[in-house]
Amino acid sequence: MEQSYIVLIILAIMIAGFILNKWSYGLTTMICCALLALTGVLPISEAFGGFCNKTLIMIACIFVISYAFGKTSFLHSVQMRIMHMQSGKSALGILLIFCALIAFFAQMMVATTTIALMIMLLGILSSDNELCASRVLLPTALLASIWTSKIPVAMGATASSRLNAFLEAYGEEFTFGLTDVFKASIVTLILLSIYFILAYKLLPKNEIDASKIGELKEYQAIPKRQEIVTYIVFVCVMGSFFFGKKLGDTMYLIPVIGVIVLQITKTLTMKEVLQNISTDMIFMLAGIFVLSDALTASGAGELLGNAINGLLGSNPSRVAIVIVFTLSSGILTNFMNNTATYNVLVPLAAAASVAGGFDPRAAVMGAAMASYFPILPCGAANVAMAFAAGHYTIKNTLKFTLPFFAIAIVSTIIGVLVLFP
Repeated sequence: MEQSYIVLIILAIMIAGFILNKWSYGLTTMICCALLALTGVLPISEAFGGFCNKTLIMIACIFVISYAFGKTSFLHSVQMRIMHMQSGKSALGILLIFCALIAFFAQMMVATTTIALMIMLLGILSSDNELCASRVLLPTALLASIWTSKIPVAMGATASSRLNAFLEAYGEEFTFGLTDVFKASIVTLILLSIYFILAYKLLPKNEIDASKIGELKEYQAIPKRQEIVTYIVFVCVMGSFFFGKKLGDTMYLIPVIGVIVLQITKTLTMKEVLQNISTDMIFMLAGIFVLSDALTASGAGELLGNAINGLLGSNPSRVAIVIVFTLSSGILTNFMNNTATYNVLVPLAAAASVAGGFDPRAAVMGAAMASYFPILPCGAANVAMAFAAGHYTIKNTLKFTLPFFAIAIVSTIIGVLVLFP
């Protein structure tokens, strides 16, 4: 059997494991890693190489730094403010604040960092109220994905240039302007934010894992020196994400240095560090990263892309091309990482449109935007983090995520068709 088919079967096993929820997410992905090695798809060093993934290392260190920051008086004061709003029944105000913070952070840093920052503020939400952490955590992760690089500042400044690289071969008349990505996505973002505010009660009220989210505890002041060290480390680490493009891979190393500083200064004990990096979430992410890479390397992603192209037939309409590639990108990104989905479907969307005699920008923009619509834990690291911390199952989130996905897809299709007639 070809490796691409083996990888697709293993992907199906992982999805089934997530749906059945009979064992931890980390165990499910480790089973998949073992199968990749046993079937010869990957050597052992690569099958379990997710633990060396630079993003995983960064996330693990951010957990530790977030834990340290959670002990400071600053976060305590912010949490008290949110608690005061909650006691005053200002659910709308809290949700609007969260939406604004997500939109801001997502322009400056990757979605995993955005969700790590937001997680620290969610523990203050009482599980006894309708607005509780488990009902906010998953929507936060979903919106963090979709808001990523949409405003033409910081990371978003290169979004249109990245798309134009796929269109250069088709002539200068087919190019995106600096603000086109934002204009194409703003209606979708507004609608999804409104949906979040109105429909968060569709999500279950779960107990949040204390190892992944800061629960409200009786505040205990830490020594001033340790608090100052924590602030310096936190500002330096989080500030580095604003300059990720210039720093390159150094950005992933800075959180590691931050944890080392916290250890050397005895701000955190080794026990505290280990408690925050030896979690089921880390094992789950390591496995997801490996399987996502295997989908691309084995040709399984290209196989899926060609199958999608084949659905169009011989004389597809412009609308059909946009619908097929936008919907396919949204579905595929739930099983491959968004970069792989983007790189597979965006060029295919451009080629299919030009072959039909149409402006390719609508299909290209639709496929690109939908690659940021993951609703399953295997679709994106930040969504996986939310599923693990919130003890969600795929089944008990579908009431919220399926309408969320439908709104995202339909509004995107309409938006790109109107913007690029």
